[in-house]
Amino acid sequence: MARVIWRRLARPSRFLAGLVIACVLVNIVLLSSIVHWQSDWATAGAAVADVDAVEDQEKEVRPWAGMSKRFWTSDLHDGGRGDLPSLLMDLGHKFFNMGLKRERGPFPEVIARMTMPSRPLAPTIDRLWSHSSGLRESDVVEMFEYYKDDPVMYETDAFLCLFPASYCEIFMPFNRTIIFNAAHRLFLGRCSTASAQRLVDHLRMMLERRPGHPRHFVVASGRYDVEYIKYFMGIEVSLVSTSGFGYALNKTVYTQSRPEILIGPLQAESSPYTDTLNQAAAGKFTFIAVKALYRPFRLQDIANHRAVVIMPKTCMSWGISDIYALGVPMFVPSIPFLMELKHVEDLHIRDGFYCGPNWQPPPPFRLANGSTTHPFSPEDLSVEAQSYWLQYADYYQWPHIATFSSWAELITLLETTDLVAVHHKMMAQNVIRLRELQSQLTDIADQIDGSRRVVPKHFESAIRSLWNVSRLMVD
Repeated sequence: MARVIWRRLARPSRFLAGLVIACVLVNIVLLSSIVHWQSDWATAGAAVADVDAVEDQEKEVRPWAGMSKRFWTSDLHDGGRGDLPSLLMDLGHKFFNMGLKRERGPFPEVIARMTMPSRPLAPTIDRLWSHSSGLRESDVVEMFEYYKDDPVMYETDAFLCLFPASYCEIFMPFNRTIIFNAAHRLFLGRCSTASAQRLVDHLRMMLERRPGHPRHFVVASGRYDVEYIKYFMGIEVSLVSTSGFGYALNKTVYTQSRPEILIGPLQAESSPYTDTLNQAAAGKFTFIAVKALYRPFRLQDIANHRAVVIMPKTCMSWGISDIYALGVPMFVPSIPFLMELKHVEDLHIRDGFYCGPNWQPPPPFRLANGSTTHPFSPEDLSVEAQSYWLQYADYYQWPHIATFSSWAELITLLETTDLVAVHHKMMAQNVIRLRELQSQLTDIADQIDGSRRVVPKHFESAIRSLWNVSRLMVD
């Protein structure tokens, strides 16, 4: 009886022992799983941390993205004062109107959106009144001393220079972003070879990305200037083109209500081709210069005409940009015909109303094989060189601008072209270009330091710390 009882008692003991062993094994498995689970989460956590680190690094690159920036313009040209500033203001940015023209200009609605300074402008600004005004070291020092403690300078995030873009050298001591947007060629206002070469040196410095320094931008207003810069510097800068969109796009209606065909450019008082064109038309069309008909003209005045015949004097023109923004069809001589007419007179810094025929450019950039980036210098006065460089002019780069090789061909084109269809194509192209420009300008503005950088107190220490030089200008 006792043995039976013992056997019965022993069986639960063995059962309990097995149960204990099973529990231990389960715990080991669970513990192992927990360890692996923790390890997996640690790995995943590290990966998330890496992603966060990358995102933080990206945020550090553009910590001021989306902020409204404040720009300074002292531009001499009404196009430079109205074009990009109006687009940037449409994007939510602010402008200080610090130019010698003050409130004057053909686009008062744009100027009215800018902030005028409460104190008089620096004497330097009034003295540098010409596109060919040279810049001396004393000018830069005078400008610095006048504005180093100025509240407008404190509020400024960036300087925008187009015509002449070289004007921006005067802002180099202020520790703020410089946007050098070449319009009408790189060297305007630099009428010695040494000063032109110094400008090239300064632009190379601006393109260097240096920690703790403001970001600078070197861009061009047209393809001609993109290639011009490439020839002398060996770099391909971005094209941030003229457009007139901020004050001209969708501001008028293409009515064709006036019978005359206009002769451009818009600012011409008269045209030497008026009689020739009217004779070629033989009564089919009447041609007239814009200012012979309107003084002054409004943009709607231009949009009331069927077409404009452009007789260009230069490689880029804000007036031509304005006509394109209006969607008014344009007709321009082909390059061979334009050269035959000998009409273009504003392609070179050595032209008479800039630096003159004795001006010598700095040496071009040389490739590894010793060749240049283009077969001709843009400052070469030969017919071959001018014909080559004219291909980069805005009116040969933009779509839907018709070319003609004779006056007879022009008359035929005017008779046979569906002008309304061309207008719609131009307006569609305007939409594409506007989006591109808005994207470009937003990208630039997002990279501008919006923290109100410190303005140095002393000129010598400013140029040494910012540019590692003891002197900026050579003249």
